[in-house]
Amino acid sequence: MEDMTSLNNGGGATPPGRYSKVLGGIGLVKLLRYYGKNIKRFFFFSRKTILNCFARQRAQNDMNTSLHFKTENKIDKEANTNYNSNMMNYKSKTKTVSEAHSKYAFHATHSTYAKRAAFTLAEVLITLGIIGIVSAMTIPTLIAKYQEKVMVTKVKQGHSILMNAIQLYMVQNNCINASCLFDTKKTSEQVAAELGKVIKEAKLCKAGDDDKFCQRYYYKGNKPIKVDGVYGAGDSLLGTGRIYLPNGISFQFVQKSQCPSIVSNSVRDENGFVIDTVESVSEICAYIYMDVNNVEEPNQFGADMYRYNAFISGKVEPMNQKLLNNALIYNKLEYTPYNIGDPIEE
Repeated sequence: MEDMTSLNNGGGATPPGRYSKVLGGIGLVKLLRYYGKNIKRFFFFSRKTILNCFARQRAQNDMNTSLHFKTENKIDKEANTNYNSNMMNYKSKTKTVSEAHSKYAFHATHSTYAKRAAFTLAEVLITLGIIGIVSAMTIPTLIAKYQEKVMVTKVKQGHSILMNAIQLYMVQNNCINASCLFDTKKTSEQVAAELGKVIKEAKLCKAGDDDKFCQRYYYKGNKPIKVDGVYGAGDSLLGTGRIYLPNGISFQFVQKSQCPSIVSNSVRDENGFVIDTVESVSEICAYIYMDVNNVEEPNQFGADMYRYNAFISGKVEPMNQKLLNNALIYNKLEYTPYNIGDPIEE
């Protein structure tokens, strides 16, 4: 009874004998130590088991995921292969249809042109009419511009030849100015002959010369001149006192016998009739008429003709600097065409 009571009061399972009196305190410690070791070992193995289970589960999941991805990749590759195959078939069919359409269009067009191999007479006449109208509108303008360009070029050439010839004559004859050339003791023909010697290939026109470039002709003013009720000429140029060049440029010299001199100027009414005469003193000793195409039309100031004045001071200047500058500087001609003898328009 005593032993059972000790056991029930918390004592350990002690063997009988002299240790039977050991109270339950020591037995309790041993009991706790025994069960503690077992509980610790139980939790250790339980934790390890659980971790192993988790590891096996994760490995299984990774394996399943890998297999899933491999399966999806295989499915994608098969889908891409099928897509590419379908696209190739579609392009092939499209190309075949396009070629068929092209062949059809070519044959249809060729057949249309084959059926209509020429223009009708009405179409030809309409086309020729349009070409004629356009030509009539443009060709005269093109010709006029070309002729003006040629004229401007010759004006520049003639001006340069004349000025250089006068300067060369002054150097050769030890002159301080041009008055030694335009001397009142000389005739127009003498002045032309002396200046012609310093111009290369210049030919002198003499009295009675049958050369067509030495014939008398009339020239026109820059604008229509009213003379006795009609449009008249400015004056006429005689063949004597003229030199001309192979390129058609000519220089007509009119030398005065007195310088300065008294000149008479006619005063005309609105219709060109003389109503008065006014005298004035002129210091011009000679006139020089440059015509870039000689006797050929239009023979008009500002177009193919320009006049220079040789003054008593020895200067040689253009009569109208503005008209000359139009050609020399601005490459254009300024004049109003008209015909001599035409009635005056009201």
